[in-house]
Amino acid sequence: MEQIVTVKDPENMNLLGLLMKGFFENRLQNETVARKARDLHGAYHITAGQMDVTLVFEEGSIAIEKGRSRTPLASIKGPMDSLLGMITGKGYIWPVMSFKVRIGGNPLALLPLLPVMIA
Repeated sequence: MEQIVTVKDPENMNLLGLLMKGFFENRLQNETVARKARDLHGAYHITAGQMDVTLVFEEGSIAIEKGRSRTPLASIKGPMDSLLGMITGKGYIWPVMSFKVRIGGNPLALLPLLPVMIA
């Protein structure tokens, strides 16, 4: 089953949402990552600089919505360079421990998301 990544209202989406779409499409080519993504359900909010998106995992798809469109299970907030460093595999512990990246909501809800997000 192919994982579908969609952007809600793409003509008004911010750069973060468009980057996330390309990132997920690339990551989901790996079947192990795609399987883990299919098991995710719920919303996650990400803020990078002044841009916000909500990632919604449901029924085998990932929807990217602009802003805080739903109540998230957890949220991640930080500068774009720190968040990009985290998802490109440069480590995620130090940005969180140094408070460059802040976690909100239920931090345990982020654990199943990590293998899908981190390269």
